[in-house]
Amino acid sequence: MIRLGQKLDQAKGQSFLRKCRTALGFACILLLGTLSKRAGAEGDAPTLSGTWSATPLREAWSTSEWGDACGPKPSGGGAPGGTVSITETGSELLIQGAGAAFSTANCLDPMPGLKRSSHSASKRGWSSTCVSPAGDPRRATIQTRISATDDTIVFSETGVYEFAIKDTVCKASVSRSRSFKLSERAGVKALPSASAVAEPSAPPPAPSAQPTAKPDEPTPAPASECDPDATPARFELRPSRKLLRPGDSFAFRTSSFDAKGCSLGSAVELTLEGPAELLAKVKMKGSTLEVDRDAPDGTVTIVATLAGETVQATAEITPIGSYDALLRARGLDARGEDDRPQSAVLAGGVGSKTQRASSQDRPNRIALIASAVGVAFVLAFIALVLLRRGKRQTASVEEESAPPPAVEFFEVPPASEPVLAAEVPLVARLPPVVPGMVCPNCGELYPKGTAFCGGDGTELMPVNG
Repeated sequence: MIRLGQKLDQAKGQSFLRKCRTALGFACILLLGTLSKRAGAEGDAPTLSGTWSATPLREAWSTSEWGDACGPKPSGGGAPGGTVSITETGSELLIQGAGAAFSTANCLDPMPGLKRSSHSASKRGWSSTCVSPAGDPRRATIQTRISATDDTIVFSETGVYEFAIKDTVCKASVSRSRSFKLSERAGVKALPSASAVAEPSAPPPAPSAQPTAKPDEPTPAPASECDPDATPARFELRPSRKLLRPGDSFAFRTSSFDAKGCSLGSAVELTLEGPAELLAKVKMKGSTLEVDRDAPDGTVTIVATLAGETVQATAEITPIGSYDALLRARGLDARGEDDRPQSAVLAGGVGSKTQRASSQDRPNRIALIASAVGVAFVLAFIALVLLRRGKRQTASVEEESAPPPAVEFFEVPPASEPVLAAEVPLVARLPPVVPGMVCPNCGELYPKGTAFCGGDGTELMPVNG
């Protein structure tokens, strides 16, 4: 029975240790899983480094106040399109070619002395504000925005300039815009041309009844699998560019989709950004952009927002006489549009060729990782404490269950039999004590001549007989 109890105690201790090791392992798995998931979410966007094709840099000027003393009105500018090289340097892009060398960390405006006053950068969006230095009589404020998907980059910049000459106020504004389309991504081998691909020997498969999705869009799920109340995972704004004349109105199109690619009816908010004098003549009513008949030429930015994510499109206002020429120069279709969408992935969404979360989301991600790490370390600490306590309990159980040391008893043979010294314990070989005195309290015997008890100091008495 004793051995059975010992085995049961040992089994309980081992079971406790296994539970502690399981808890510790779970804590480690939770920590590693959280970190790897966040690392994957941060690193899944392809690089923007590579060769890109740039449209011409459009530059449109507007002069709201410009007297004779101000001199000739500003006009012209811009740069031709062409092939550019884009390199990712940390969180910024370096763009070289097509008439300019430019970094997303700065404004493009060439005005001497401009200083950057604010800047923000995320994986797929950059924004900068530059101003003239203090004390400069020429006051200038430049705002630069760049947004990107995996294969498209849109650049827009607005500037307001003001100075005075001979009591005459001179005020002008400018808008610049261009877009870039990916030609070849760095580190990715270019696809062979159509002429280099051999004709297949087998006949092509029969066309499917389902429409084929565009290469830059996820394939939608069948209508039977769609849930109209699903959470949106991606949204779009079309067209990405639009050419308008004074007096025109145009409805921009927004769409939202769930993780399966099913179309949803989520409301996307549209707002306008641009020079103040142009915004006074251009209004956004719902999704429709309305241009007054006396609106000056220039460019405004349409900002679409859903669940904290934004994408941008541009609308250029041009005089009626310049419309046809600009239509060809901008590379737009017959409707004056670039119908390629600007799209964004929402938190938890899936898709390709999309904008990623802005830098404002970075604290939330850091807080999430920190919380997961904290929980994992707390679990690990608790498991470690339980593990050490289990070891102590197991050691205690083993000590209690261990059998007591064996006691050897020796039998001293009678004096009549000869005994060798090596066969008798040391105690048996000591000379016998001849009792002569006894303690009346404890009964301890002492040799003759002893006066007091060694235990309590009581005076000893002689032993009779």
